[in-house]
Amino acid sequence: MERRKRQIYWAVGTFLIVLLYSITAVVFLKNGSEEKKRHSVKEEKKITFISPLRWDLCAKGIEDAMKSSDIDIKHIMFSKLDGSKQIDAIRSAIYAGVDGIITAGMEEDDEFVQVIDEAWEKDIPLVLIDTDIPKSRRICYVGTDNYSAGMQAGNDMIDAAGEKELRVAVVVSNLVSSNQKERVRGFEDILTNIDNISVETILEGQSNDILIRTMVTDLLKKDDQINAFYLAEGHASSVVGEVLEELDLDREFTIVSFGISDYAIEKVRDGSYFSNFYQQFYEMGYQAAECLLLYYEGEKLPGDIIYTEVQDIRKEQAGEMSGVTKKEEEIVWQTYY
Repeated sequence: MERRKRQIYWAVGTFLIVLLYSITAVVFLKNGSEEKKRHSVKEEKKITFISPLRWDLCAKGIEDAMKSSDIDIKHIMFSKLDGSKQIDAIRSAIYAGVDGIITAGMEEDDEFVQVIDEAWEKDIPLVLIDTDIPKSRRICYVGTDNYSAGMQAGNDMIDAAGEKELRVAVVVSNLVSSNQKERVRGFEDILTNIDNISVETILEGQSNDILIRTMVTDLLKKDDQINAFYLAEGHASSVVGEVLEELDLDREFTIVSFGISDYAIEKVRDGSYFSNFYQQFYEMGYQAAECLLLYYEGEKLPGDIIYTEVQDIRKEQAGEMSGVTKKEEEIVWQTYY
């Protein structure tokens, strides 16, 4: 009888051990499957690049980084800066079930943070380029250290001024974008103890050529003390030079500019501009795409913030540069007006 009981106990114990092992194995496989599903590159992934304006070099960098992967890339741009439309485009990409988004954090407000967080909650990794929103749940930021770049621009203005008195007008796209705020903050911080240079006004041109032209023309007609410009965004780097040529004022201007512009490079070359800061937009796009690929493979990203180089182009370097604004005709854009 005792022997029979031992046999029963042994059989029940063995059954329970096998059952426990099976449950553990199922849970392990399920978790592993979910983790793999989260990170692995599907046969056909879809990502969307949502560009605030036409950024061909960024798009080309993304395309080149992903050319060996079976990934479909959609490029969306806007005819003018419009934060609300950009948010709508991000939300549309989320609803469409894309596998990744690359965009610029143009407005550091609650709604922009919210839509980025919505992407994360839907398991859609989002990379920010050019302009960061650190408090959002983007997987990383790839782009310029804008505060440091602003400080470099301030140093250029100091070098250009020498002993001259400079009354500076700053032109930005807007002061909602963190990249513009940081470029201005860095610039002003460097000039804090410089007595012969002062920032007189900041113009928000919305990266709109017509608006910039109107604002700068009105300013120069009303204020004959302005004799320097810090152009913290790319559109102004072309427009302001054209305005100065047209007005042909009887004063010398000192100009430090940002952006990818053949016009600005030419102005540096002929001495009309002191310097131009050239951002590596191709590298931004390329590294942002690489971060998505690493995420899909479950690999560690290079960092939460990945800074790309900014070249300070002065007259001695300008002679080596040409064709920087060449359009990439093979990039197919879907444009929002």
